[in-house]
Amino acid sequence: MSGGNAVAEKPVRESEQNGTTQDIKDRQQNADTKDTKREASDSGVAEAIEEIREFANLQSRQLDFSIDQDSQRRVIKVMDAETGDVIRQIPSEEVLQLAERIKELQTEVGAAVGVFFNKAV
Repeated sequence: MSGGNAVAEKPVRESEQNGTTQDIKDRQQNADTKDTKREASDSGVAEAIEEIREFANLQSRQLDFSIDQDSQRRVIKVMDAETGDVIRQIPSEEVLQLAERIKELQTEVGAAVGVFFNKAV
């Protein structure tokens, strides 16, 4: 017996190295697949929006998709194609103003503030 403390290194098997390499390749492929699906989804959304716009034009309507600057919410306006009058807005101006006011209250007093609504019928 020798007196020194020798640390025995466990040899790494080639199959373990290949397994790790394969795991990395699989993760990269999964990430690439997710990116491809996201791009396909984004292009699918753009195509769907265009189809909806075409349908609305057939009904003498125009659709406007935008982002509200104050609330950063998506807004869809249905407008008369001939006059440009807004027929309907989703969410409505009132809802956008309410969301902005709630945001202001939370900023002024903190997140612990409760908001009560009075409903008049």
